[in-house]
Amino acid sequence: MSKSIEFQIGEILDSFSEEVKAKSEAISNEVAKECAEKLKASSPKKTGEYASGWSVIKKGHASVVYNKKKPQITQLLEYGHAKKNQYGAYGMTPAHPHIKSVEEWGCAEFERRVKDGI
Repeated sequence: MSKSIEFQIGEILDSFSEEVKAKSEAISNEVAKECAEKLKASSPKKTGEYASGWSVIKKGHASVVYNKKKPQITQLLEYGHAKKNQYGAYGMTPAHPHIKSVEEWGCAEFERRVKDGI
C-alpha cells in the first residue's frame, strides 16, 4: 500500500526540521566562538585575567558565552557600580561597556547566517 500524501509531507518536513536544527546548532557554536574572541579583544585589561576568561559552553542546543575566570565582575565593569573610599565619600566607578555591543552583533550575525544557510 502506498503512503498517503500527508504522511509523505510530514516525513519531508521532519527531515527538513532536523537539517535546520543541525545547521542552527553549528552556526550558534561558530558565532559564540567569534563573540568570545571579540570580547577578549574589547574587554578592559588591568591584569588581563578578566579579558582572557571569555569562553563558550554548550547548553542543550545553544552555545553560551561566559567569563570562566571572573564571572562576578562582568556586570560591574559593563555598567559601573557604587564605590566608597577610605574617607567615606561615595561615587561611581566608570562603566566600560564591552558586552552589549558584542551581544547585539552576535544576535544579528546568528540570524543572518541562519537565513543564509536555509
